[in-house]
Amino acid sequence: MGLKKLRAGLSQDEIEKMMSSIPFEGKDSSISASVFESLVVQGAKKLENEREYEKLALQEWITSFNGALSQGQIPLERVFQEHDMAQKGSLNFEDFAMMNEFIGLATPKKELKRTFDIIDKQKTGRIRLEDIKSISNMIANEGEADSSEDSGAALPPDELKLRQELDDLYE
Repeated sequence: MGLKKLRAGLSQDEIEKMMSSIPFEGKDSSISASVFESLVVQGAKKLENEREYEKLALQEWITSFNGALSQGQIPLERVFQEHDMAQKGSLNFEDFAMMNEFIGLATPKKELKRTFDIIDKQKTGRIRLEDIKSISNMIANEGEADSSEDSGAALPPDELKLRQELDDLYE
């Protein structure tokens, strides 16, 4: 419950993962503050690594995907609608795999499933056109953010405060 009250920038799923990894022992299911702090820091580092891995996987896929669309001069909206077999405005994994194959991506099915699961944040088994567009925008915005950070531009106050809180947490 405490992590929820802290509003540590974690999703409900991330809090659940962290809580399930904490070894509660003894009859009152309690642990010391220092053990708890150590586990929270370990959990935060693990989540950060998972997020970075997911970002890299998405970046690799969307770069290949956009390149194939561009090379074939295929509009995203059209190819998405053509592969929406259930006409629900979303694709299941099989539709997604067929769409990738159609545009010429030869991504192994296991890797494609991992990408699909990352995109499907709500875990509905379906992804929408907006989900794919948001990945393109996210990657483009990160590229712009990286270049502005390199140029020494000041961070927005909210982001600066968040980074300071994270730095304090890891000290």
